[in-house]
Amino acid sequence: MKSTILIILIFLISLCFSCAKDDYTKARDYVSKGNQLMDKGKYDEAIDLFKKALGLDSSLVEGYNNIARAYLSRISPDQAIPYCYKALSIDSTNIDALNLLAMAYQNQGLFEQSLAQYGKTLKLDSTNAGAYIGLGGLNLQRGNYEQAIVRFRQALDNDPSSSSAHYNLAYAYYLLGKLNEAEEELRETLKLNPKFVEAHMSLGLIYSNQGRMDEALSEYKKAVAINPNLESAHHSLGMIYASQNELDKAIQEMEKAVELNPQFILAHNGLGNAYWQKGETDKAIFHLEKAIQIDSNSVDAHHSLGTIYYSLGKMDLAIKEFEKISELRPNSAVPHNFLCILYRDSNLWEKAEEECRKALKMDSSYLDAYYNLGLLYYKKGDLDKAMSQYRRALKINPDFKIAQEALKITEGEMENWKRSPSP
Repeated sequence: MKSTILIILIFLISLCFSCAKDDYTKARDYVSKGNQLMDKGKYDEAIDLFKKALGLDSSLVEGYNNIARAYLSRISPDQAIPYCYKALSIDSTNIDALNLLAMAYQNQGLFEQSLAQYGKTLKLDSTNAGAYIGLGGLNLQRGNYEQAIVRFRQALDNDPSSSSAHYNLAYAYYLLGKLNEAEEELRETLKLNPKFVEAHMSLGLIYSNQGRMDEALSEYKKAVAINPNLESAHHSLGMIYASQNELDKAIQEMEKAVELNPQFILAHNGLGNAYWQKGETDKAIFHLEKAIQIDSNSVDAHHSLGTIYYSLGKMDLAIKEFEKISELRPNSAVPHNFLCILYRDSNLWEKAEEECRKALKMDSSYLDAYYNLGLLYYKKGDLDKAMSQYRRALKINPDFKIAQEALKITEGEMENWKRSPSP
C-alpha cells in the first residue's frame, strides 16, 4: 500500500515538474516572439505576448522588464514604472530594471529620481555602460552637451561595442553643431548594428541638412526597409522626393505615413504642399485643414493654407490665416508683412500700410517689408515715398535685386513725369 502511494506521489511530482517545465518553455517562447515584435515597432502586440508569458510564469523578471521597455518605447513612462517595481520586488539587484526605472523617471522629467536609480546601478556595477548612457542623456536634457559627451565616452570605455553609446554621442555632437563628428559616430553605430533604424534616420537628417539628398534618400530607404511601419521614415522619404520634385513618389510616401498615423501633422502638412505643387488644390486644402484640426496652432499649416487661398484670390480667407499666425507669433514680423501684401492687393491701403509699419517696427532690417511698403506707395501713385522705401532696403542690402529693379522703374516714371508738359 505504502509503495503504491509513493509511486503515485512520484508520478504527481513528475507531472507537476513536467507542467512547470512546459509553462516555462511556453513563457520563454512568448518572450522571444514579443522581442521580435518589439524590433518591428509593434509594441502593443509585444506587450500582449509578454503578459501571456507572465501568466504562465509570474516570476519571470525579463517579462516585467520587457513590458516596461515597450511602454517606454511608446513614450508611456507612467505605465512602465509599475512593471519596473514589480521586477525589482522579485530581484532588487536587477540592473535592467533599475536602468529602465531611471529612464522612466527621466522621461517624466524627474531628474533627481532618475539620477538615484542610475547611482544604484553603478554601485552594483561600476562598469555598466547603460547607466553611463543614461547619465549622458540626463546631461543632454539639461543642455550640458560637453558633460554628456564625457558620460557617453565613459560608456564606450566600458563597452566599446555599444551601438547605443555611439548613437547618443553622435546626437550630442549634432546638438553642438559638430556634424562631421556626428556623422562619424553614426557610421560607427551602423557598423556595430546595421539595423539601428534611428541611426539611419539621423544620418539621413544630417545629409539632408547638408544638401546631400541622394545620400539622405538612401538612409531613409534603409530605415523603411528595417521598419516598414515607421511613419517618420516614410515622411522623411517623402520630403526628400518633394525636394527633388518627384511629387508622385513624395505623395505616396506621405500618404503611407498618415495611413500609419492619421494624427501625424507633419505628414499632412507635407501632403498639403505636395498636392498644391502638383496642382491638386482640393486635396492640398483637405490635408492642411486636417493638420489644423489636429493642432490649431500649427503655424506651417496656417501659412501654407493662407498662401493657397491668396493664389486662388480668396483674400478674406488668406487674411484670416495670416491673422491667426500673427496671434500665434506675436513677436514675428513675417505675418505682418504677408498681411501688408494681402491688404494691398485688396486695395485696403491704410490697413496694408499699418501692417508693413508693424513689420518694420519689429524688424528694422526686414527687406521684404520695405519693398512691399514701397510697392504700396507706388500703387497709390506716391512715387517719392515708394523710392524712399526701396532706397532704405538697398541701404541695408545693395544687392537686393527686386528693390533695384523697382527703384529703376520708379525713377524712370518720375523722370518721364517731370519731362511731360504741364496741362
